[in-house]
Amino acid sequence: MSTKISALTAHTPPMAADDLIAAVDTSTGITKSIRADNNLLYTKTSLSTAQILLLNGTPIELVPAPGAGKVIIPHLTVFSFTWNSIAYTTNTALALIYDTGTSFNIDTTSLLSTGDFIRNIAVTGPPSGGLLQNKKLSVTVGTGNPAAGNSALDVYQYYQILTL
Repeated sequence: MSTKISALTAHTPPMAADDLIAAVDTSTGITKSIRADNNLLYTKTSLSTAQILLLNGTPIELVPAPGAGKVIIPHLTVFSFTWNSIAYTTNTALALIYDTGTSFNIDTTSLLSTGDFIRNIAVTGPPSGGLLQNKKLSVTVGTGNPAAGNSALDVYQYYQILTL
């Protein structure tokens, strides 16, 4: 049996940017806190075959717009691909995109796979157009919708929220 060490309720991830993490030094009674936007946050988004086949025309939101004066900084994207029976063809380069079109190119081969996999990809460098405040972060493909294909994809997006 576990022992509860605090009167506070447990928190379930992911944390919101304005959540606080509190630590109490019981020897001094001093409480210190850190804002969640200083922590690495994550979301999980499951994409169906139908969503993947329309991914260029209809990007899928991973992280909602954080609010005025805040910027989403993506750090790591993890893809968990569940192979079905038909490979995706053409237009398979996945990218992260702010809702205005500024993108981070992150992967060119995941949708071409013919087997289950889990792949992590570091998001490097600034996107074309720079970081943008109060914009949602979505996943898309670059030039057109994929053709064929019938497999599912889970996208885990690790990010921070920068308050300007």
